Order: sequence, then structure tokens, then C-alpha cells
Amino acid sequence: MGYLEPLPFFARPKGAARQMARVQLQAQLKWPGAGIRLQSALKVSKETSVFRGYRGEDPVVVKKFWDLSARRGFVGGTVQAFRRFERLGAHPDFSVNRCFASSGHLGLVVVSFEAGTPVDKLLKQTAANRPQILRQCCAWQSWAGQGEIIRSALPSNLIEAEIRTILGASARHPDAALLAELGNELLRLLPLLDGQPAARAPGHPDFAPRNLILRPDGGVTAVDIHRSGTFFQSRQAAIFLVSKDFQSECAEGSLLFGLDQSEMLQFLAQSSVPEDEINTVLVFFIGLTLLRMYSTKPRRGRPMKMRRRRIRAYLNDLRRGVGIRA
Repeated sequence: MGYLEPLPFFARPKGAARQMARVQLQAQLKWPGAGIRLQSALKVSKETSVFRGYRGEDPVVVKKFWDLSARRGFVGGTVQAFRRFERLGAHPDFSVNRCFASSGHLGLVVVSFEAGTPVDKLLKQTAANRPQILRQCCAWQSWAGQGEIIRSALPSNLIEAEIRTILGASARHPDAALLAELGNELLRLLPLLDGQPAARAPGHPDFAPRNLILRPDGGVTAVDIHRSGTFFQSRQAAIFLVSKDFQSECAEGSLLFGLDQSEMLQFLAQSSVPEDEINTVLVFFIGLTLLRMYSTKPRRGRPMKMRRRRIRAYLNDLRRGVGIRA
């Protein structure tokens, strides 16, 4: 019998076109009868690239995890998360996109493309019913968070390392001094939260408006499900609120910790954030999310000025001891 040598792993190609060609070939060899045809690149990065195409007649999104050491974990976590949502059963108003195929060896996941309008784009429309959209998003999160709620201490060492990593990578940021000021305030605040249990529950690992789709029938579907487990509810709320406001070039109402006060209170009235975390853990995670998002998305002009204003408003409210709820 002849000896079959294992196929070599090639380095990640440069450029969207070459990456898409590589992933197209791998998908055809792995699933020859699936009829997967890639048409365009939605995202290209060193860690993950995302492509849109078809699986037969079904529109799909194909994710490619490039890191050899982590791809099996990423794919496995994605598949486990989808299985967990399958166990919740069908719901007329809430869903997640479907997983058609996966390969941990190749770092590939094939999921359904969901028709509808992403919530982040919907919120930019002047005629959008923003209170209704917030209610629907909170209702989706409530459905997705079914299961046991665990209360555990914050992983202070990991969070401190996260903050210091962000600051270390932000030395050349146009607002490096402001980011350092925010990061140092968070490092000062973190020890004060030691010993306070925070709620964790199942849900979406990145509960942001861009990952929620308002379907044509009025329901809500979530996309980019890539990890299973439980997540701090206060951190998920902070991700949603900061992501919602961070793209705006102006603020029409009052700011509270750098965010739209009216919509924050509307959201919290319907969210699952525990009351005893709102003025402590949630406030901290709002600051951490502002730090993370501003450090990775520097922009010129009005958006950057507005983001700078939000961070300064956050720092001002934090130092004055302002409460979100009386």
C-alpha cells in the first residue's frame, strides 16, 4: 500500500479575493455535494474572514477561522451554541440563524444568511420606532437567556489584564491620553467591585445591535453566534447600549455615563440586569466597553468628537458619583 502524506497547511492568503478562493476550494473538497458557491467577502481579518454565498439554493454565510491553534475551539464553541438554541425549541418571534455544516479541522462554519434589517441600521432611520425596537431586543435576550442564572465574582485578574492590554496597544491612538485616563479610572474602580457577585446567564456572546436582525415578519433573529456558555448580564447590556450609541455623530438628549439617558432607562426597565448591579457592575462595564470600542475604532471628524464627548461625560459622572436610578 502506498503512503499518503497529510495535506500541508498553507499560510493565510493576502487579500479578500485570494482568501475567498481558498475557502471556496476547501468547502468544495470538504462538502462536494453541498453546492457551496461564495460570492463576496463580508469581512477579512487576520483571525476570521466571513463570506456570503449559496449552499444550493439557500443563501449562506461561511466563516473561516485562520488560527491553527484555536480554530477547533472556535468551531466547537459555535456548534455547541447552536445546539443549545436548538434545545430551546422553535419560537414564532425569536430565533438564531441555522448551522448547516462545520469543520474544526479546516476552521469552517456554514450558517444561514438571514433576511431582514440589522438593528444597528434600523436605528439610524429617522422614522424608526426606537422604543419598540428596544423592547424587541430585550425580549429576544430574555428568550435566549432561559436557564439557570449563576452569580459569581468578577474575574478581576482577567479584567485587569484586558484593560492593560488595551492601553498597551493604544499608545499610538490619536486620543491615547484620554484612553489612559479612562483605563486608569477603571483600574481604580475594579478593586471596589471585589466580592460583589454578578449575574451570569446564557445568551449571545456579543449582544450588539449589529448582531440582531429584524425579520420581514416582525420577529428578531440573532447572528454571529460563536460561543456557548454563560455571560455577565451587565456586560451584555453595556455592549448593547454602547454599541447602539457609539455610531451616532450627535446626541439629541441628555447623556448619562456617556450614553443616551432616556433610552438607557427604557432598556434597563425591560432588561434582565439585576437591580443591585446597575450602579456598580453595569457602570463599570459601560466604561470598559467605551474603552475597548474607542481604542479599536478611531475615526476622524464628528464621530470621533462625539465619542470623545461620551468618554468625558462618563468620567465626569463616575467621579461625581452619579446614579443611573434614584
